[in-house]
Amino acid sequence: MAGTSRSAPRQAAAWLWLLAAGLGQAQSPPTLAPIQVTGSLLPAPLESSAADVVVIDRATIERLQPPSVAALLRRVPGLHLDRGDGAGGVSSLYLRGADPNYTLVLVDGVRMNDPGNSRGGAFDFNELDASEIERIEIVRGPLSALYGADAMAGAIHIITRAPQAGARGRVEISSRGSHALQAGMGLNDTYGLHLGRREFADTRLGSGRLDSASANARWVFGDADELRLDLRHGERHDRGFPEDSGSFRHALLRALERRESEQWNAAAAWQHLPAQGLGYRLRLDAWQRDAVEISPGVAPGLRDPFGLPASRLATDSDRQRVQALLHHRQAHHALSVGIEAQREQGAMRGRLDFGSFEMPTDFSQRRDNRAWFAEWQYRPGPEWSWLLGLRQDRGDDGDTVSSPRLGLTYRSAEQARGAHLSWGKGYKLPSLFALGHPLIGNPALRPEFSRSVSGGVQQGFADGLAELRFDAFSSEYRDAIDFDPGPPPRLVNRSQLRTRGVEFGLTLHPRENLQTLLSLSHVHSRVSETGAAPRSRPAFTAHLGLHWQPALRHELSAELLHVGRQRDSSIPTGDRDLPEYSRVDLRWQRRLDPHWRLEVAVDNLFDRHYEEYIGAPVAGRALRLAVAAQF
Repeated sequence: MAGTSRSAPRQAAAWLWLLAAGLGQAQSPPTLAPIQVTGSLLPAPLESSAADVVVIDRATIERLQPPSVAALLRRVPGLHLDRGDGAGGVSSLYLRGADPNYTLVLVDGVRMNDPGNSRGGAFDFNELDASEIERIEIVRGPLSALYGADAMAGAIHIITRAPQAGARGRVEISSRGSHALQAGMGLNDTYGLHLGRREFADTRLGSGRLDSASANARWVFGDADELRLDLRHGERHDRGFPEDSGSFRHALLRALERRESEQWNAAAAWQHLPAQGLGYRLRLDAWQRDAVEISPGVAPGLRDPFGLPASRLATDSDRQRVQALLHHRQAHHALSVGIEAQREQGAMRGRLDFGSFEMPTDFSQRRDNRAWFAEWQYRPGPEWSWLLGLRQDRGDDGDTVSSPRLGLTYRSAEQARGAHLSWGKGYKLPSLFALGHPLIGNPALRPEFSRSVSGGVQQGFADGLAELRFDAFSSEYRDAIDFDPGPPPRLVNRSQLRTRGVEFGLTLHPRENLQTLLSLSHVHSRVSETGAAPRSRPAFTAHLGLHWQPALRHELSAELLHVGRQRDSSIPTGDRDLPEYSRVDLRWQRRLDPHWRLEVAVDNLFDRHYEEYIGAPVAGRALRLAVAAQF
């Protein structure tokens, strides 16, 4: 990797701070409407949520116009993504040092984790387009008391664009040859439709195309009744180097892997939730994903003297869920109880090509799960809130898993002060791939478990012109599923992972048209048996952002991202440490008239050269131009 100077990012950071501190006389920040988040069984205001929640709203997405969802999520403390450029790679998310398959991902409340894939159910964030998203809620900490399996480290809830009367469109081109098209329309704030296509140019690392379409409808009856329907379809087509191959710089086999996927998710929910008294909610949702992967394999190397055989795999997975909830709210108490039934299925048809012979990898698995859950919230006064949650899941084998959760929240609006403390347990069922794969699958696998405690404080200063936040956490993951080379080779429960860390955030609002955000996080992750750091988990990350509106029609945003040293591994190279890196991205927007907007973005402004994972040089500086319209 090129040893470029670090002075440019440091100068940029200093410039952002000086600009934030020195532009004119301080003014009151704008007043924002309260944000309702889903960190509990029912939506609650963000400031009173017992969960540790970070929200990325539509205004932030419009301001940044990121080239990928991964680029948007990297600004969240304690969260790291790799392979986030969207071009031919699978983007994995590491929440507070946990494995990617320990985080539950939902779109409009529908579970998106694929139980039939080879990554233990981890979600690929390159299958989402930021243009279709209304907001993202990142809830950190075990949430099995709320969602059941998979939410061991937390949950990412993605809400698609809300119905909005009128029509909108956007066209973007990039100096790298990529382009994007988006269009949407709404009728009477009741019906909404969004269409999008993002195509990534053919680069050294690969190419890709993402098509997305979503439709939703929302009917409100009186003050307490609502019916909502959501439907989404996505297609992904990729060409890139296989994982663990060493990518462009080290892969001995130069043929690219081809990946194609198509998925549907749909949901219908009816709720009657009055401000006081008895309410209810009924929900049905379904998800389906079909994928094909054709790989040339990986040649033998330093880490594996056998390499990986060529393969052709087709997977089909689907899930259906029904949920019923009763809720009773009084002045100081709120009690929610509910039941849920879920069925998920996964199947694979494929072959591994060892040269002289082929081995089939066909399997088909199905499982049912039933659960009951309850949550009690107690507010003795306007400042304090207690939360107690419990869920019990029962599977086909008759075994039950209990997931408790406790939370305490303090918030003083007059003193702009707050604190929260939470504890909980999480669990994850073995993926259907891990149970049924004929070569490495193990039907005797047990669930994985976690427990975590976290707490934090917030303090406002100067009449709301600044806010300081500090969080700390400690988590343990046990009975983790790992690969045992054997003989015979198979997946087993044997690993234990411990993570702990701190997160720091500072928001400055010196003027109404100026905002500066700083976040720092340090995460210590270790595999208990070996004491080694797991892959793709930098200990230190930092983000500095500036948003400035110097005139009514102009907006400027600047983002500085720093990622510390991290361990990675590939078959040809073995384990390696990737050096730290920093990059700066700029965005400028000009509103031409009430309907038209011009956008200019410069990604990787100082042309930094680094690797997010072994053998994959990140593309240098790029210019993106876009025109957007709304009527």
